[in-house]
Amino acid sequence: MDKKWLHVALNVMPWEIDKFELLVHKFNSSKYYLKPNHRITFTVSMNVSSEYTDWEQSKLPKEFFIDKFNSLTPKLEWWSEKNFFYVEDDDSLLGIKGCSDIRRKVVEEADSEDYILWLDPDIYFSDIALACVFNSIEALEDNKQQGFKIITPEIVRYWDESWDCLVNEQFKNNELGQLYNFDVYEIDNFVFKRSNKDFGLRMLPNIKFGGGLFTTYSAELLKFIEFPSELGAYGFEDAYALHVCNAMKQLGYNINQYVLTDVLVAEDKKFLFKATADNDSCDDRIQPYGLVYNDYVTPKQKTDDMRKNNQEMFNNILRQRIERLQNER
Repeated sequence: MDKKWLHVALNVMPWEIDKFELLVHKFNSSKYYLKPNHRITFTVSMNVSSEYTDWEQSKLPKEFFIDKFNSLTPKLEWWSEKNFFYVEDDDSLLGIKGCSDIRRKVVEEADSEDYILWLDPDIYFSDIALACVFNSIEALEDNKQQGFKIITPEIVRYWDESWDCLVNEQFKNNELGQLYNFDVYEIDNFVFKRSNKDFGLRMLPNIKFGGGLFTTYSAELLKFIEFPSELGAYGFEDAYALHVCNAMKQLGYNINQYVLTDVLVAEDKKFLFKATADNDSCDDRIQPYGLVYNDYVTPKQKTDDMRKNNQEMFNNILRQRIERLQNER
């Protein structure tokens, strides 16, 4: 059997280290459901640079997070000599500062026939989710489905109705914002009860995805989209990809999104610990990941501010890319 390569791209901030540890355990449980030709590489970075974290004001030293990160990565060294684990510190040369950087690196280095999975640290998935992604890739190729491909699992209800095309049938009538109170540990039981039948694929008429929601892309798609370094280190690569993909769809490019029915993933938000101290550096986007580390680690930059600072650049890059698409058609 031909090997099928899936490249997992993940960036970890210090306050996300516990979430990364849970992911490491989850991936190790998942590997026992894969076929011998299912091959995975992990490209994982952690940023401990003082540009992003005020270590002088933090109660825990950055060495704690570096040591823990380095203790976890060997557990992912199975089946591939292509793994890349990296710590971005003040004296680092590669300049991998956020999820956009690590995702850009994977896109540039993957072969066009490979697939790329973008993942955020707080995502919970079932042990068979990886196998289902690989099986769907093989099923699409066996059925001669051509063109650019996006494969996404199903989710519970998010904050607005635009996400409902990805919501599992069982949760369609729940209130908006269900993700904030959803028990992610229900996922294993939910998927197990449905594992006696084949998990299906449904094709969406449009394109809708969240970058780190266990979303899998054909590498040739992400290479075609292109991710200029001017997009910055954080916050815009998934929105950029989404807008470009929808423009491609409208312009008649052969691009399709397939949803894995009954393969559920979710962001782990219900059981987060509440920090006892107020941390002015932590905005609403950082706090959910911080857990108790909000009391011990002091971020320097708010993610919302990072977005605002790069918004105009994002708008210009997106407009130029869509204009190029239109001219090419």
